[in-house]
Amino acid sequence: MKAELAEHEVVRRAEARLGERYGLQFGASRKKDVERALRRRSETLAELDSIVGTDEGIDALLEEVRIGESWFFRDPVQLDALIERVRERGDVRIWSAGCSSGEETWSVAALLETHGIPGRVIGTDASQRAIVHARRAVYRDWSFRGDVDPALSPFFERRGKHWAVTDRLRERVSFRRHNLLGEEPGPIGCDAILCRNVLLYIDPAHFDTLASRFADALIEGGVLASGASDPLLVHPSLETRIGTSGVFHIRVTARRSAPGELVQVISTRPSPRSRRPSPAPAFRRDVPSVPLPAPAFRRDVPSAPPPSPERAVPSVTPPPPEHAVLSVTPPPATEGSPLEALVELAARDPRAALERARRARVDDPSSAALLQLTAWLCLDLGELPEALHAARAMTFTNVEDPVGWYLLGETRCRCGQPEGAARAFREAALRCADHPADEEVPGSGGETFGALGRGARSRWLELDRGAR
Repeated sequence: MKAELAEHEVVRRAEARLGERYGLQFGASRKKDVERALRRRSETLAELDSIVGTDEGIDALLEEVRIGESWFFRDPVQLDALIERVRERGDVRIWSAGCSSGEETWSVAALLETHGIPGRVIGTDASQRAIVHARRAVYRDWSFRGDVDPALSPFFERRGKHWAVTDRLRERVSFRRHNLLGEEPGPIGCDAILCRNVLLYIDPAHFDTLASRFADALIEGGVLASGASDPLLVHPSLETRIGTSGVFHIRVTARRSAPGELVQVISTRPSPRSRRPSPAPAFRRDVPSVPLPAPAFRRDVPSAPPPSPERAVPSVTPPPPEHAVLSVTPPPATEGSPLEALVELAARDPRAALERARRARVDDPSSAALLQLTAWLCLDLGELPEALHAARAMTFTNVEDPVGWYLLGETRCRCGQPEGAARAFREAALRCADHPADEEVPGSGGETFGALGRGARSRWLELDRGAR
């Protein structure tokens, strides 16, 4: 049935139904996931037709195709910035939207408990299987692969080969099944919402709906945290801030905006409100970010030093001359296309081209060419946080594209993140090795896979040697 199913209408129907019900989109790299999910459900095409035709069948397929990647204290600098923003509001209400198996939700609750902030965290996900796991709150060591050592934390206890969340946190947290695009309303009156690494799987046609629902769920001054690789949401009541601590959308008083206008503030500075740091908690090690101290169960995480108040961006270290730029060039454009006009404008006025590229990405947030142009312009202008956001989005949009990985390596290098840069250059080199050396790299302006691969490998090994 394998060859027969690949081109069968039932696969397209399943993709369409998953898109209608949950907003999911399936690029070329994920179409095989739908085929595999259908095969696991049944061996006959007749039964598959029946499964795809019911809501219950589509819900079952969701459990098969969902990507539940999560771990405790993922992107810790952003979590610290979020807690810093809400910690003086009293009894806070935080929504973890698309919480998967609950690691993010419990992480936020642990930070609230650590800093003595009263409040609750609500975790929601469209997957019933994920919600059951989150409520059980028992995790393998793999869930602690990031910036956390559960053995040093008062919030986890050993149960055989697993770790369980202690009762100390459970009264702060609740979970329920919720479809972000369904008819049932989500939590309201939220001081903060986390919806990280979710939007990159959603069809952009639903972004306006999601932005409106998140804006309605936030109180005035509330904050929506999105993932560094997620497309930006645009709404008259959401003001976007991109900085070294991550991507945030602040709930502001609604104002009239021109169609397609991106209300955005690019900033790498911490919140301007002056606050006295909380007493040092007992279970986090220092992680340079906002004034919050790090609990002792947090392992050291190398990151870029925070910018001084006088500077808007970290200092830029240019690449060595022998490695200069390679794919860090504007993307090629078809003659007469809107992108060609943007590339031409970039040569005359990079700042104006960047503003226009931001507006264009509102209508086409997953465009690889617009992401590449944004990353290139931001590197040129020293807008490193936004360059990092665009480069990471390129790697999620097309994980096999070596240009995105090379740009990510270049950006991380300039941000003072040598380990992350080395990993990105390594990914670029490995992907180039899969192609003939004299073949031209799409989107590189004429560079060959051989030349790009040699440059990426040289940068990778140089950074790797420097780290030893």
